[in-house]
Amino acid sequence: MSDLIERIENVLKMYENDVVEFPKWELRDAVDALRTQSSEHGVMVEALEKLSRLGNEPRLGNSDGNKIAQYALKRVSGRPTET
Repeated sequence: MSDLIERIENVLKMYENDVVEFPKWELRDAVDALRTQSSEHGVMVEALEKLSRLGNEPRLGNSDGNKIAQYALKRVSGRPTET
């Protein structure tokens, strides 16, 4: 997601330098929204990592709750959980 934010910021710089005409506020709003989502995503990933190990830290747990958190973490983060 940070790559997307960087790309939008680069386009915004083009508009600010009058290379292209476009409502600048729309791009700023998009960047702000992506930053908020990125921050919220990080909080969610951190919580899922803790839940995936709850009761068995530092290793992954094997309860139903641990497994649900591990599955969700894999889906949200796009990477397999560590064993």
